[in-house]
Amino acid sequence: MPESLTDLNQIETLWLGNNPFEVIPESIFSLISLNVLGVYETNISGIPSDIGNLTNLAELYLSNNQLYGGIPSEICNIDPLNNIE
Repeated sequence: MPESLTDLNQIETLWLGNNPFEVIPESIFSLISLNVLGVYETNISGIPSDIGNLTNLAELYLSNNQLYGGIPSEICNIDPLNNIE
């Protein structure tokens, strides 16, 4: 994943599905405007606690992964009501 991704600080939707990622790239967690993140059908085995940085996230797609260890408590930092108008 290119580091230049962090320059896209206004990006709201990012689909990374069907890729051979083993971890979610750290650069993703600086994209605080993200509303939708799709990381499905990859090789990730966990969700980093940095997921809590994505406080505007309303939709998270993680299907068809080998997730172990559950969901980190930091996901509670995400307020789905942020995006209701």
